[in-house]
Amino acid sequence: MAMQTSAREIRATRASSVATGLASYTGDNALFDAGNDLGIWDLKPELRPITNEDGFTHIEYAKTRTGENVLDDLGEPVVANSLNEITIVNPNTGQREAIPFRSAGKIMTLWDHNRLIPTAKAWIGEGSKLRMLHVSPNWAVVTVLLELPELFKTFSGMNELLGVLILQNSIDGTKRFGSRFGAEKYACYNMAWFSGENSFPTKHTRRISIRVDEQISLQHEAIRENAAMMELQFEQLANVNMDNSQTVDFLQDFLVRENKHVSNKTVYSDIEGAAKTKLDNRIETIIGLSNGSGEQGNTVGEISGSAYGVYQAILEETDWYRDGAQYTREGEINENFQSRQNARTLQAIGVDTSTVQYKQNALTAISDYATERELVVL
Repeated sequence: MAMQTSAREIRATRASSVATGLASYTGDNALFDAGNDLGIWDLKPELRPITNEDGFTHIEYAKTRTGENVLDDLGEPVVANSLNEITIVNPNTGQREAIPFRSAGKIMTLWDHNRLIPTAKAWIGEGSKLRMLHVSPNWAVVTVLLELPELFKTFSGMNELLGVLILQNSIDGTKRFGSRFGAEKYACYNMAWFSGENSFPTKHTRRISIRVDEQISLQHEAIRENAAMMELQFEQLANVNMDNSQTVDFLQDFLVRENKHVSNKTVYSDIEGAAKTKLDNRIETIIGLSNGSGEQGNTVGEISGSAYGVYQAILEETDWYRDGAQYTREGEINENFQSRQNARTLQAIGVDTSTVQYKQNALTAISDYATERELVVL
């Protein structure tokens, strides 16, 4: 059990290195106070037509039939189309600056991060608890992590599950405003994603506020229903025997199919050389984790030997065992290690959603494998 506690604490420390923990912020204004310390509520995002190096401004005004500018009620020209840069007030300098390499058209509505506060409060009213706040380096994307502690009942001890809701907003159009719900295996600190039904994204257009207000109340119950279905599927997998031989067979197929660097017709026997060594090492790691003998400790508990144990081992390997080498062959610090580890950590805690589809595919694949082969029920 000490190893299990250590694994979670180590990973929680990693999470705290890339996001702001909210445990020290209390009261009704906890989220506001945390965000205020980070300077994210007063960014005042605005669109500004881009002027290129030749002095051309990317803006087109509405014209009358006679070619004159159409004016609004204040006598200002009406913009028909424009290409804009997105500007914010930099919290460090107090100066208005453009967010680098981001542009937007005329129809984009900039929705300030303040909108996250009432949404988070609505969930806190439903029994959730603030966990973390993450701000992207350019302040454009803000993520709020909330715990929903009372959703899962079946698993306990090392396999206890904790509901986590991730609220996210961007002011540069790279992310839609929305929420995503996941199940965190407590001992592993890794996140399971059930299906796309657990997310509610919406485009940054003029009706965004209306759509969010319409949907947020419906989502409370929908997430509880999805959590019940998720737990039922996990329980079914926990009652299906899956030995090492079957795990190898499954992983040789699944990991090759999920490899975006090979043809979709590639099978395990086609893999050679360094690619095969890398694949076999991943399989060995996942088997070790599913048997409770991972390098970072036993985090699988009583679900060892089950299809659910293999599934959780896949998630854990994805989240916490892919940082790469910390040192070069010459014994020097790998200059890319820290940035790569930070990126993996953001994926693990759900801020970065790039592994969500992979995890959903893993759940579908192992459920199908167990069904098709009629694996022995424990």
